[in-house]
Amino acid sequence: MLTKVLVLSVIFYIGICAFMFFRQEQLLFPAHFAPKSPSENFATFKTADGTLLESKTFLSKNKKAPNLVLFAGNAQNALLAAEVIWNSFNQRLNVYTINYRSYGNSQGKPTEENIFADSLAFTHHIAENYNNNAPVYLMGISLGTGVASYVASQKKVDGLILMTPFDSIEKVAAGQYPFLPVKYLIKHRFDSAYHIQTVQAPVAIIRAGEDEVIAKSRTDALVEHIPNLAHDYTVPAMAHTEVLENRNHDLLQKVVLKAYQAIQ
Repeated sequence: MLTKVLVLSVIFYIGICAFMFFRQEQLLFPAHFAPKSPSENFATFKTADGTLLESKTFLSKNKKAPNLVLFAGNAQNALLAAEVIWNSFNQRLNVYTINYRSYGNSQGKPTEENIFADSLAFTHHIAENYNNNAPVYLMGISLGTGVASYVASQKKVDGLILMTPFDSIEKVAAGQYPFLPVKYLIKHRFDSAYHIQTVQAPVAIIRAGEDEVIAKSRTDALVEHIPNLAHDYTVPAMAHTEVLENRNHDLLQKVVLKAYQAIQ
């Protein structure tokens, strides 16, 4: 009887591991949870393999305004998030963004590899074609902080703002699923701690005081690898991306402006 129970337990555990391995894209990239895009009239950015990604540009009236490339979280529509960020800067910056593959009206299926490649290509495109004498800053939200860290490791930029960042998705997942061998299951690591250690641009960190997704220890571990930390602020009594909600506009404005001033 005991042997049978042990065998069934092992089979059940292997089944859980297999489920997590084959379903991790749906868990990490839940595009179906992201809000729909506000309009069918959208611009497109063509990737190296011909995939069309939905893109959006929010331009300042100041023709010499700096450029900010935004990378959204995994349950966000980047176009909506970018408009919130643009307004929080009082529209004084040009803000550019793309929806990852399968998000909004973007084609394809997302992976760490193609998100990195697409985002780097998009940043090159912005830097070379839009107000190219102006500084280029990157901003990432949640999963987007991993994207921004990678892009900054591959292309020289003038600064980064990372909102609710982590050291790696592998470490985040290991904390959330301590009973699983995450190291051997995960395919998309988003190892920000590795990428950011070569980034010389100033970095501003924005944390959520009551973050239920990214543990404080995971952000602390990232901070240890940042060569040029310019700002590290915790928004008190805030959940993971709660500061982005419309009711918190004034607070968000103060938070992002302080972060931006720190990296100038």
